[in-house]
Amino acid sequence: MKLSCAKIVAEMKRQRLTSSSLANKALCSVSTVQAVRNERNVSENSAKRIAQALGVTVDDLKED
Repeated sequence: MKLSCAKIVAEMKRQRLTSSSLANKALCSVSTVQAVRNERNVSENSAKRIAQALGVTVDDLKED
């Protein structure tokens, strides 16, 4: 699943989260967060965890 890098980075900045802190919150690896930030595909499960950690839905993070 491909998520929007811009939307994720904007939400991370708004919440003042680093890649490491988001990974801890989402219970995933830093490399998974970096993959999303580099616009690579991640599993649906990882996308859900990242969205939940940011307090948004997966649909909110998908590319338009």
